Amino acid sequence: MGLKVNFSKTEAESKPREIPPTGEYTCTILNLEERAVKPGVDDSGKPKANTGKPYWNVDFLIEEGPYEGNHLFANIMLFGENEGAKEGTLRQLVHFLKALGYEIPLDGSDFFLPETIDLMGKRINVSGSKKLAGYDKRAGRDLNDRFEVRNYKPARSLTKSGNSSILP
Repeated sequence: MGLKVNFSKTEAESKPREIPPTGEYTCTILNLEERAVKPGVDDSGKPKANTGKPYWNVDFLIEEGPYEGNHLFANIMLFGENEGAKEGTLRQLVHFLKALGYEIPLDGSDFFLPETIDLMGKRINVSGSKKLAGYDKRAGRDLNDRFEVRNYKPARSLTKSGNSSILP
């Protein structure tokens, strides 16, 4: 006789993860955790320069529309050119924080990142593009279909509200 399991209603009604098409989605930050870049080698066989450096791994939940309930994922680097990274590495972090209402100092002064727990549950618009499965040179391996996050904007509702018609 086989193993017996009991599915919850939520599990029984679940659908496979669907990769949304290129576009912009209003999301909630469901989870955000700090991680470190894993060791590895670059294309020339040298150890990766950013090994051990911090980044945020972010899980966004799409709030509305045909992809409501689907997740988008992003890694946001927390180190910049003064730590040996390419210029512009912190650009996504700047856009992410500005979209959440944080003021970024323009004079190069220190900025203390908010605690990850304080960012969870916040709303933000996430835009990006759907990438089809295939070999990824940077990753050095085949990747599945995925949504590549490109930018962040302040959250706004994409759902039409009220009646704007001038007809009776």
